[in-house]
Parts: sequence; structure tokens; C-alpha cells
Amino acid sequence: RLEGQLYYCDVGLGGAMPPFAVKLDGGRQTQRGETYWVEALAEDGWYILRRLSGAGLGDDRSVSGAERNVVIFNTVAMLAEDFEAYSYQCWAFPDSRFVTRRMANLRTPNGFLSLGDDELTVCEKKQITTIKVAPAELEGLLKEKFGLEQCEYNC
Repeated sequence: RLEGQLYYCDVGLGGAMPPFAVKLDGGRQTQRGETYWVEALAEDGWYILRRLSGAGLGDDRSVSGAERNVVIFNTVAMLAEDFEAYSYQCWAFPDSRFVTRRMANLRTPNGFLSLGDDELTVCEKKQITTIKVAPAELEGLLKEKFGLEQCEYNC
């Protein structure tokens, strides 16, 4: 909430999330060439974040301009302990994608960088380039592109 207005702001979920805070007012908002809006659902306090599909938005290779659901959420305040079980599942379950894959995501002024296992995806002004990364290049790439100085977990 800012000056009486509610916003949706992604703080690290990753994927095709907006690169800006989206007002919870139902209006379409476009920044950096990406369009998002939030619709209130029938249930009190629940909302759905939607976007126009297009190049560079995660794994979505659909036709540009199609409307897509991104995430359903509500505005109920949560405590830190509400996230403990989910956090544990992410790093401790052997089949978790956070255990089975190497990954890093970073928004840039004109797009994003996404590292998944041995591929670096660069989206710059809606142009997508995928580059294979050799294991020996990984540490330098994480430092240069993502600002990560060291990899503590057997990358």
C-alpha cells in the first residue's frame, strides 16, 4: 500500500513477472513494453495478475497479445513462519526444481537475464538470445552478468 493505493510488486518469484509495481485498480499498465493488470476475483481480498503475452516473457512462446493469467494472490498479511514450509520444500526436496536445476534470474533495464542449467537466455528489447554455457564458464558468468561473487552450493 502506498498513499492509500494497493499494488502488486514481485520481489523474487521469478518468471514472467512485471518489472514494475502494478496498481490493484483493474487498469492495464504498460512499462518497458510489457502490459499487466490486476483483476479482483469474486472472493473477498483475492486478485489475479494478468498480462499480455509476448516475446521475452518467460517460457510463454504464445502469440503476442494473448491474455495470460500469471498468479492468484490475496492481500492478507503473512508472518515469516507462514513461509517456512514452502522454503524448506524449495531447498530440501530432491525433486524440487531449485535442487535439480541451476538457475538465476535478473531484470535488466531493457529485459532480463535467465540462467537455467547450461543455458543463458538474454532478452534485450524483446530480442531473445539463448547461449550454451560450459561448466567452466559458469562462475565467471554468474559474477559478470548477475553480480554473484561466489557460488557456495556446488554449482
